[in-house]
Amino acid sequence: MHPEVSIIIPSYRSASTLPAALRSAAAQHISHEILLIDGSMDEDTARAVEQSGVRPDNWIRESDTGVYDAINKGIKRARGNWIYILGSDDELASADALAQLADAASENTQVVCGDIENVGRSHRRVPLVHHSGLGAGILLRNTLHQQGTLYRRSLFGPVPFQASYRVLGDYDFHLTLYRRKIPWVYVPVLVARCSASGLSKHFDPGLYREEWHIRRSHKIPLAFLVWLKYAYKKITG
Repeated sequence: MHPEVSIIIPSYRSASTLPAALRSAAAQHISHEILLIDGSMDEDTARAVEQSGVRPDNWIRESDTGVYDAINKGIKRARGNWIYILGSDDELASADALAQLADAASENTQVVCGDIENVGRSHRRVPLVHHSGLGAGILLRNTLHQQGTLYRRSLFGPVPFQASYRVLGDYDFHLTLYRRKIPWVYVPVLVARCSASGLSKHFDPGLYREEWHIRRSHKIPLAFLVWLKYAYKKITG
């Protein structure tokens, strides 16, 4: 019998945080499987998995070209009706988090999203809580937070993540979903607590260069405004 949710955890040299991520996944009160995609293949990671007390249902230890390549490997092997992606330095907020999202979906719902809490913020422009959504606001910024979202597995057939992107491959994917007008629903529940120290929270030029490229590829008007946003955040940070 297939699980309801496939929890995919991409990992690279994250031995210190991985046990907490695995335990929060294993504690979910919904039928699930855990797919750990480890690109570092080091012994520290192996020891961390052992110390967690959680044995992933599928543990892939091989090199990859980046986080979205790792996620795509997990999606390819997933068996659940839903896909959930958890960072190796993040934790699900409660044992009922994924069940609450899944319970809110109708037969036609393709995306269910909730809230995430940013932990350890190093920049005041990073919000404490991110309320996810897939409305028109996504044309201005990535309003749909990956760690706060359940995706129907069928969405990933024609539109996989673009592995060439280093940080914002999810934004590229979410813009495609928005253009397709897929049915989605928001649930006011805290889904995950996420590290705010990742690359997407540092406002570095490479991040904005990637966003500019994505916005141009989706033909979003005034793509150059990305650089004004970058300058504003650097000045006011």
